[in-house]
Amino acid sequence: MAIRLFRLHHRDASQLGIRYKYDQKIKEHLKKMGNIKWSSTHKCYYLPDTSDDLRQLINHCRGVVWVDIGAVRTPAGTIPSSKPKKEKPALVPNDSVSHDQLRKMELYMEQRRYAPATIKSYLSMLKQQMGEVGLSDFSTVTMDDIRAYNVRLVHEKKVSFSHQNQWINAMKMMLHAIQVPIDMEEIERPIKRHSLPNVFSKKEVEELITKTANLKHRFMLSLLYGTGLRIGELIALKIQDIDGQRKMLFVREGKGLKDRMVPIGDGLLNQARTYYKAYQPKEYLFEGQFGGVYSSRSAQQVLKQALKRAGIKKKGTLHTLRHSFATHLLESGTDIRYIQTILGHRSPKTTMIYTHVSETSLGMIRSPIEDILDGM
Repeated sequence: MAIRLFRLHHRDASQLGIRYKYDQKIKEHLKKMGNIKWSSTHKCYYLPDTSDDLRQLINHCRGVVWVDIGAVRTPAGTIPSSKPKKEKPALVPNDSVSHDQLRKMELYMEQRRYAPATIKSYLSMLKQQMGEVGLSDFSTVTMDDIRAYNVRLVHEKKVSFSHQNQWINAMKMMLHAIQVPIDMEEIERPIKRHSLPNVFSKKEVEELITKTANLKHRFMLSLLYGTGLRIGELIALKIQDIDGQRKMLFVREGKGLKDRMVPIGDGLLNQARTYYKAYQPKEYLFEGQFGGVYSSRSAQQVLKQALKRAGIKKKGTLHTLRHSFATHLLESGTDIRYIQTILGHRSPKTTMIYTHVSETSLGMIRSPIEDILDGM
């Protein structure tokens, strides 16, 4: 999906017109922007022709629909702005060979049952590459082209390790989908950094939850911490996934498309019943304002506000609650093999990282300097 911008003169001023193949989702998303209006004369939506409004539109549509700004560029090829900006590459036309190849790759990934978020991420990265290097046919890509763009990601774009690694995966998937005989294994991946997870203390978690007055938000944070779910798993939960009799939570198609059962205690079950009576969700356990799946972005805002209310300066995300859950289980003496099962880790090596942040494990170590100081 894409929307195309063009300039028009309307109401005695220059405006940015918006054209797109009719799609209800795009229409509803555009209407959420306060500065977009409908022109009966030109039969299109439009917004003021300013750099600020243009950037606002691009940011608003990021991750939802592709914005083709080729027709509203200045002759120099840059977006008008009072501040110097890096040149943004022109987008490749929708009728190019590469767009057909992207669709073929998308269908291939859907058939393989890849997660929608993974498909979206891979396609986005390849579209970005197409625009930056003017790529119109992935079958013409050479190994030198791939190496050059890989270097560009590191030195010019300065992307993260995970972003670079994902792009390599995306390129590998594309070449496989269109059957181009290039061995991507020859591309050296970035050296993986083994950073320790950030963890909240039990007291900090308590402050986060108790100082969240909204019942829905409080239950959401409690459930994330109390079960160690990933945010994607949480918002995908349906009402019937809670088994009150067995005191189990059924996680369907978690990471790696694996199902698993997670224990849920009486405290959370009581909170779940109170929440259900108050909100009466229809299908999903947590639903948006107008029904349907609750957005992960909204959930992140819930935590952000909770951190602010609790006066916690430590950086943290919803995933930090998962790390905290695992670490606190380990500190309470739970066997690491059970923690691995609850978290849905494939390998115990992944779970072992929590031994490096456990206060109990590290706290048992006595430095030899203590023996010397005791004798002084």
